[in-house]
Amino acid sequence: MKKLLPNLIAALFLVICGTSLKAQTIDSVVTLLPKWKKGDVHTLKIKVNTTDEVKGASKKFASNFTAIFKITDVTDDEYITEWTYTEATVAPTDPLADNHIIAALKNTDIKMAFSKRGTFKYIINMDDVKTKTLASLNKLKAVYTGNQAMSVQLDLAKTMLSSDRGTEIVLKQVRIYFIGYGGSYVKGQVVKNNAYMPNGFGDRPFNATETVQITNFDDNLKLCTIESSKTVDGKAIRDAIVTYFKKISTPADYAAIDKEIGMASLDFSEKTRQQYQIKEGIINRSSFTRAMKLGIENRTTVWEFDVIN
Repeated sequence: MKKLLPNLIAALFLVICGTSLKAQTIDSVVTLLPKWKKGDVHTLKIKVNTTDEVKGASKKFASNFTAIFKITDVTDDEYITEWTYTEATVAPTDPLADNHIIAALKNTDIKMAFSKRGTFKYIINMDDVKTKTLASLNKLKAVYTGNQAMSVQLDLAKTMLSSDRGTEIVLKQVRIYFIGYGGSYVKGQVVKNNAYMPNGFGDRPFNATETVQITNFDDNLKLCTIESSKTVDGKAIRDAIVTYFKKISTPADYAAIDKEIGMASLDFSEKTRQQYQIKEGIINRSSFTRAMKLGIENRTTVWEFDVIN
């Protein structure tokens, strides 16, 4: 049986849950709401750094993007926007398929609608975006024919693209950057929530435990920092992975699956840190860390966003 662990990590890192940070709203001191105006244009520098650890040996990968975010219209109910990648530098060996997919969409205007609370609603030109994404997937499949971990991600991306989860691939970085909008937070209080994390092996996301808090509040500069962390119970991850691979394997492989995965010590976690300009209603700096630890095979990826104007 082909080695499974690299494929498990690959699939779990491909998707990003669409759920936002949550917090109680009673007596809240900060509510993250956009104050966008028609004609606003912001430039974002995005860094994606991945570290893979296999049997004690470490490999690092770095990709860089520049995105332009425009507010093209404001209605009573929505913000109409455009998100365009103008620069993309991705190493051929980068193990994250979404970085390669996003790079292939360079100079494509992704037109989106957001609620007045800053939460994503839908892609306006979805048919055009899907067509271009599918073309890039087919090209990437040909390039990475011999790379099993990349092929797993590309196949999953293609399946998702034909479903109602299709936007998750194209909007992974968008969803990460805007994840904090719409939430309310209490200064000096740690809030615990029932949350979700992506599950590349089933129809439903993993249940997770989330903590959220304001870690820095500057009254003079009108800045605050919101931090959160999420963790999934290791047994839930094991059960989902074992079930998935037994579905796509023959009974002859069951014992190997149980041995390689069923007894593994698994850890799946996320951390988010966002700096919010209260007066302007802008998240000007953000980082998102996802870590998957499977014992001998581990991966940590950090997405960093800086608004430069």
